[in-house]
Amino acid sequence: MAMASGSDVAAQISDLVLMNSDFSSMPSVVAEGRRVINNIERAASLYLVKNIFSLILAVISITAAFSYPLTPSQLTLMSLLAIGIPSLILALEPNENLVQGKFLRNAILRALPAAFTDLFIIIFVLLFQQAFQINNNEISTITALLVTIVGFFMLWKVAKPVNKLHVGMMAGLIAALVFIVLFLPGLFSLSPLSFGGYLILILFTLLIPSVIWLLNKALEGLLLLLQKAEGAASALPEHHNERRAPLPTPQKTGPLTGPVFCDYIVGNRRIEARASSLGLGLLRLCSTDQLGSVQGDHQLLVGGDHEGSCWGSRRWR
Repeated sequence: MAMASGSDVAAQISDLVLMNSDFSSMPSVVAEGRRVINNIERAASLYLVKNIFSLILAVISITAAFSYPLTPSQLTLMSLLAIGIPSLILALEPNENLVQGKFLRNAILRALPAAFTDLFIIIFVLLFQQAFQINNNEISTITALLVTIVGFFMLWKVAKPVNKLHVGMMAGLIAALVFIVLFLPGLFSLSPLSFGGYLILILFTLLIPSVIWLLNKALEGLLLLLQKAEGAASALPEHHNERRAPLPTPQKTGPLTGPVFCDYIVGNRRIEARASSLGLGLLRLCSTDQLGSVQGDHQLLVGGDHEGSCWGSRRWR
C-alpha cells in the first residue's frame, strides 16, 4: 500500500495506492472489497445451479433412453427470473460481511443442493410420465416451472439475511412468474396442463423444501467427516517418516554462555535449530525455517552440574 503523495517507486510496486493520501479511506476500501467478493460469490452460486444440473442431465439423457426435457426457451424462463434479475439486484446491494473461505469452493458448495434437487425432481417427473402416460409438452412445462421454483428457493437461501429489499424482490419475481404463465405462455414454450399435470406440479413443489433440506444436511455431514479425516491425518506423528538415529552419548560442552544450536535431519531436510531459552531442564527447539514456530516432535535435553557446565543431546519423542 502506498500514498499518492509518496515516491513513484513505492506507488509502482504497491498493490493499492491511496489517491487522497489519507488512511481514513481504508474502511470504505475494505467495505467495497467485501461487497464485491461476497455479492459475486452469491451471484455465482445462482449461475452454477443451472450449469451443474444441466451438465449432469445432459450426460444422463445422452447415455439413457430419454430426450432432454427442457427447451432453450424454457431454460430462459429460469435464467431470467431465478438468475439474471436477482443477481443484478444482489450484486448492487451493500455487503460488509467478512470474506471467509475460498471463493470457488463456497460458490460450488452453496449451489450443489439446489442443483441436485433439480436433477432428482426432473428424473422423478420423467418416471411419472412413463407411469401415467403424460405427453411431452406437459412434462416440459412442469419441469420448467419446477426448476424455476427451485431457483426461487435457492435465491431465498443466498439472499440471507433477509431484508425488505429481498422480500420485495421475491414477491416481484413470483408475480412475474404468475403473469408469464397466465398471459405469456407461448413466449417461453409453456403448454396448458391437464388435471394430472397440475397434481404432479403441486406434489413436487411441496417436496422441494424437504429435498433441499435433506441435501443440505447430507452435504454438511460429508464436509464434517472430511474435516475430521483431515484433522486426524494432520494429527498423526511425523516421526514414522523420519530417519531415526541412535541417541548420542551426552558429552560435556563447557560453560553455558549463549543459545544452544544444533543440526538434525527430518526426512530429507537438514534443519538448524536452537534452544528458545537457556537454563536447566527440557527445552523445545524453534526451527529457523518456520519463522520461530515450535517443533514439538524434537526436543533438546539440556542439563548441568553444580560447577555450571552443561551437556546436551538430541532425542526423538
